[in-house]
Amino acid sequence: MSRRTTSFGYLPGRSLLHPLHPVTKLTMAVGLSLAAFLGPGYWIAAGITGVLLLLTVTSATLRPLLRAAAVLFLPLAIALCVIQGLLQPDREGVLGSWGPFEVSMEGIAATTTYASRLAVIMLCAILLVVSTRPKELAVGLTQRGLSPKFAYVVLAAMQFVPDAQARVSRIVQAQQARGLDVRANLVTRFRSLRSIVIPLFSGALVTAETRAIALEARGLNHTGERTSLLVLNDTRTDKVTRVGVVCLAVAALAWRVATWL
Repeated sequence: MSRRTTSFGYLPGRSLLHPLHPVTKLTMAVGLSLAAFLGPGYWIAAGITGVLLLLTVTSATLRPLLRAAAVLFLPLAIALCVIQGLLQPDREGVLGSWGPFEVSMEGIAATTTYASRLAVIMLCAILLVVSTRPKELAVGLTQRGLSPKFAYVVLAAMQFVPDAQARVSRIVQAQQARGLDVRANLVTRFRSLRSIVIPLFSGALVTAETRAIALEARGLNHTGERTSLLVLNDTRTDKVTRVGVVCLAVAALAWRVATWL
């Protein structure tokens, strides 16, 4: 896989998600995650996972991300399988037991539920990041009346991982030019970690200070009306999508509250 597809930054493309308004995609990510967690059983989370996978598979731009997502998801799914599916005694519908391990229908259902919910959160986050320009999301949030400071926090969060990856890559290349051997044994590489970590953190502090000065110079604390050269189209598709996602999340919340009463 190319470095571009594993950076989890914005990827230009023509998927079904790319033309949507940034606020619509953020609403989808939050609303679908809430619906997956609050909805009954595993079937809602599994259904949402299926829809998100379909959106990913049908796009040539997003399809390569499935491998990277699987690398992140599988270790957590295996841990859930062991904890929820094998190490929870006294559950109904026992299918078999081997020492401390016990397989039951209830354990399988719990594992499927938690794994589906985890998959929804991961896919929503990944699809939001790779299909949305951070600047467009910040402008969209500001135009919706949110504080520019909050919009900047969202912008910084979306750019943190890609920026950190790019910074680490530059540091490693610079240290290799100075004689760092990345193919040495584990002990040597662990000792050389200092030459990477210190420039990484010092560079991050310098970048943060530079951004703070730039934001102050551009009037981040200005309380008047703001204008932007960036025009975002809020289409009927966006509005219908937002209403549908919000209704789904509210229905899941209502069901959860009803089961508590």
